Amino acid sequence: VVAGDAGNYTVAVTNACGTVTSSPAAVLSVATDLTINSHPSSVSVCSGSQASFAVSATSSGSLSYQWKKGGAIISGAQSPSYSINPVAVADAGNYTVDVMSTGCGTITSNIAVLALNDVVITTQPASSTTLCTGNTFNLSVAVSGAAPFNYQWKKGASNANGTSTAQDYSISPVVFEDAGSYTVTVSNSCGSVTSNIAQLVIQNLNINTQPVGQTVCPGANVTFTVAASGPSVSYQWKKNNVDLLSENGPSLNLNNVSASDAASYTVLVSGCSNSILSNAAVLGLSVCTGIEDETNNHRFRIYPNPATTTVHVNGFAQDPIRSIMIVDVNGEVVYQEKELNASSHELSVNNFAQGLYHVVLFTASGNKWVEKVEIVK
Repeated sequence: VVAGDAGNYTVAVTNACGTVTSSPAAVLSVATDLTINSHPSSVSVCSGSQASFAVSATSSGSLSYQWKKGGAIISGAQSPSYSINPVAVADAGNYTVDVMSTGCGTITSNIAVLALNDVVITTQPASSTTLCTGNTFNLSVAVSGAAPFNYQWKKGASNANGTSTAQDYSISPVVFEDAGSYTVTVSNSCGSVTSNIAQLVIQNLNINTQPVGQTVCPGANVTFTVAASGPSVSYQWKKNNVDLLSENGPSLNLNNVSASDAASYTVLVSGCSNSILSNAAVLGLSVCTGIEDETNNHRFRIYPNPATTTVHVNGFAQDPIRSIMIVDVNGEVVYQEKELNASSHELSVNNFAQGLYHVVLFTASGNKWVEKVEIVK
């Protein structure tokens, strides 16, 4: 049926006796097609304000309406217009209206978008950053909403130093005083919002615990340890200032030590574009066999100790020294003098290798005295 089919209809019935025409005429009315003349328009508002949509439609039939959000029916929204007041964040979305006409079906309007102009921080600044002094500190946020936006970066409750009114914030180079909590407040015509806290921690390279020298018996196991603080700390252990291959941790383990291990050990700690060499930890080997270590009880003095070139012995005025020998960590006699009768004596150790030795003295009365001495170079 089309519009031209509208009119009055009758029927003539004929037979051998004549013709008769139906009466009254049957009237056919064709309703006008359902048409949306004006679709609802998209709107952008601030939360807390009002948003309204409207539709205009024509049809010769009776019209009815059903508004929807995201395809879901909105209860009670069955008028040519629909309003939300006040608008909340959850109201943002796509809206349509179904227009229905009696006998002419249903037409769905175009989508009308309800957008919020409120500023929203979509990407927060990094929550925590640890840097060494001299490096660069960068902060940034991403936002949505209605431009233009205004920015104010803060450290604590005060405006941050430097250029602090842009979307990005930077400090270069950082110093210890820059450590703290940073935020940014972003505002537009709808209001403002403050970011999460971004914490800046400033570190420097430090050795908190130095390795400590040890004196052990041959065959023992030894561990030297250093404790350091700073970001991305690395280590390189050294023996007599020469790098030890693959010794790159905070601890150095030496197993079954022998005379060749007796040395000065250090560790180079690196980080924060800086390096610190630890104190020296001297590994000495005791004479654990062949020499009875008798207590000196301060009867005599050996000095200096540690020594470099010369060792002095005194304190034997009442019981003179008859003989002296020096024994290394392997129990071998490396120096000996006899036929002495001295209350003091000077020993040259200039040609001795670095390490720990025992000085053994025999006196006129037959006493034996043993004292450790360390030779350093």
